[in-house]
This record gives sequence, C-alpha cells and structure tokens, in this order.
Amino acid sequence: MAFLDNIKKIAKDTADKAGDMMEVNKLNSRINTLNNIVNENKLKIGNYYFQQLLIDNNPPSDIADFFAAINTSLEEIASVQAEIQTIKSKEAAAQNAQPAQPAAGIVCSSCGAANPEGSRFCKGCGGKIEAPHGITCGNCGSVNAADTKFCKDCGTPVVAPAPAPVQTSCPSCGAELTPGTKFCASCGTKVGA
Repeated sequence: MAFLDNIKKIAKDTADKAGDMMEVNKLNSRINTLNNIVNENKLKIGNYYFQQLLIDNNPPSDIADFFAAINTSLEEIASVQAEIQTIKSKEAAAQNAQPAQPAAGIVCSSCGAANPEGSRFCKGCGGKIEAPHGITCGNCGSVNAADTKFCKDCGTPVVAPAPAPVQTSCPSCGAELTPGTKFCASCGTKVGA
C-alpha cells in the first residue's frame, strides 16, 4: 500500500506543479501585454515630441544628433521613393509605346476572337473555325498567302510545304494506280494515307 500512496503523492505534486506553472505563464503573459502597452505609449510620446521639434526646428542639443539622423533618413526615403516613381513611369511609358502583339492562335472570321491553335470551333461564338489557307510562319505562327516568300508579320523567310508525292505505281507488285487510291487493286497493298 505504501507504493500506491507514493504514486498518488507524486501525481498530486506533479499536478500542483503544473497548475503553478500555468499560473506563472498567465502572469508572464499579462506582464508582456502591459510592457507592450507601455512601449506603444512611449513611441506615441516620442512621435508627439518629434513632430513638435519638426515644427520648431530647434531640438535640444542633447538630442540634436538623433534629430539630424532622422531627418537625413527621411530625406533619403523621399529620394528613393521618387526614384521608384521614375522607374515605374518609364515602365508604363514603354508598355504604352509597344504595339499590341497579335493574339496567338487562330482568329475567328465571324467574331474576331483569338482561339488556341488546333481549335475547330470558336470559343467566342461557337462557330466552326476554318483551317487557315496559306503558309504558316515557323517563327511567329502567322498565316501568310501561299505565294509569300517572307512572313508579313516578322519578316522571316517562309517556305511552302512540299506537296505530298503521288504514287503512280504499287510498291509491291508495280501495278499502275489511279490518283486517290488507298489500296492496290491488284495485290491489296495499302498505298495511300
């Protein structure tokens, strides 16, 4: 029985210590909160007197160095902010000066909406998108007239795709083929796409 009594005493002591620690933590938290309030009010007092010194422009000699350091920093902040504004203005002017880039993809002939390459229907109006006729520029993707040698948008040389070769005879049996034939009439070999 003494063993169980010992365990009960240890458990009670541990619980008491834990309770005391929680109470100390609560009190420390309250102290931190009050210290924060004190520091915030000190900062407010400092800001008040600093503003008064700015108006008078005659700080006491024992804080004149601090006052000068603050003024120097404020002047530098204003200078850096002006530099940032200049950079932003230049960026805005450069963006406004750039010509609008053509939308990538296929433009719907009905409504003018830009659609991703390979689209068969317009995402703007739902109309069927006809495949563009002509030569597509390998550099910018612009569709050019079939007889074009240089891209109308970027100036890159464009080359018309070579026409697919037309088979006139079967590669297996040598029989003559008519245009558009997919299988040889003599031996049945697949010859067309």
